[in-house]
Amino acid sequence: MLRSMREPPRLRAVESTLSLCLEGYCFASNRRAQLAADAFSCRLLLQKAVFIGGPEAVGPFFDTALFKREGVLPRRIRRTLLGDGGIHSLDGDEQRCRKATFLEVLGPPRTAAFRAILERYWNAGIVSWRHDRHVGIFQALCPILCGAASEFAGIPTTEMGSELCDDLFAMVDSFGAVGPRHWRGRFARQRRERWAADLILNVRRGFLAPPQFSALQVIARQRDADGRPLDVNVAAVEMLNAIRPIMAVPYFAELAAALLIENPDYRRTLEDPAFLESFVHELRRYCPFTPFLGARTCRNVEWTEYVIPKETLTLLDVYGVHHDERIWRNANAFIPDRFIGRNAFESFVVQQGGGDHAIGHRCAGEWITVEALKLIVTRLAALSWRNKSASLSYDLRRIPARLRSPVVLDLT
Repeated sequence: MLRSMREPPRLRAVESTLSLCLEGYCFASNRRAQLAADAFSCRLLLQKAVFIGGPEAVGPFFDTALFKREGVLPRRIRRTLLGDGGIHSLDGDEQRCRKATFLEVLGPPRTAAFRAILERYWNAGIVSWRHDRHVGIFQALCPILCGAASEFAGIPTTEMGSELCDDLFAMVDSFGAVGPRHWRGRFARQRRERWAADLILNVRRGFLAPPQFSALQVIARQRDADGRPLDVNVAAVEMLNAIRPIMAVPYFAELAAALLIENPDYRRTLEDPAFLESFVHELRRYCPFTPFLGARTCRNVEWTEYVIPKETLTLLDVYGVHHDERIWRNANAFIPDRFIGRNAFESFVVQQGGGDHAIGHRCAGEWITVEALKLIVTRLAALSWRNKSASLSYDLRRIPARLRSPVVLDLT
């Protein structure tokens, strides 16, 4: 029998979807502040939802005995960012089986190989940068990252190009959008799932022989927890899950460029590996990318002073966690040495999920993201440009957020 606990306070609004769209990242934090509570319930897309945040939220939310992911993703997210049948909607043995595959192709033993490929694409890209001189850093990084991730994944060079880059970016940039931006993401996913399915079939039929340990080679041969080959359409979704996330890196890298313009002294201190590592993790904490993450309660969950009933959609306020003064000193300030001497993978940085990488819901590509940012940040710091100032202001109503003023480098 439950203790005398109550459900989280409920918003008076009949439906909160419109308010969330209008307020973006700040919706959950604003409501929690108004209610002086770390949880509240509301209705989103005609179903009951509970938002949680604060220092006590992260641990329980990633406890697989309390929360599950099956049936959580809304249709608009599946049709743009994540697809149907992929690892993000799985639990139990099947989730762990898929996670083992992603760790095999994206885990720490593979980061050196990825870095070498990315460095080659960077060196090729910088030639055109110097020719153009005025470089919009966000747009310029997209083909570099797409090319590196695609080659690393075993995609044939004949299948690469600007169309692939545009589609992968559209999937990422549409996950919180409405209107034309959302539909661009939907059409891009449809095209790329067909494309990835063809690649998978060509590997299975022996027409393609991708490099050993590449995502294309491993995913094409992957079997599910019962030993059966993955359905080709599901394998296509997972193939995209191996390359599509790299297109999130420009959001963080553009912030890094703005910070380097505003604080030139960072260029020198970034030569220290410990400072560089800390700088990159602080980018991941500070930059508004993931607004919240969703799960569903496996049973009645007693959490702090509340009870969240079984089968309730529960959303972790990621932006709120990353900017909570109870967790971070001067949470709304960028403090580049914040993570020196601190294990960021065991902290409250949950842009890419949380819990154990092997058995929990934490992204297997997290190390690749960190490695990409470390290389890009050091290379940006080595460039010479004339820019005098940059805006660090975000439009927090846009999901995923972008700097209000794009960073354009005037190279010398």
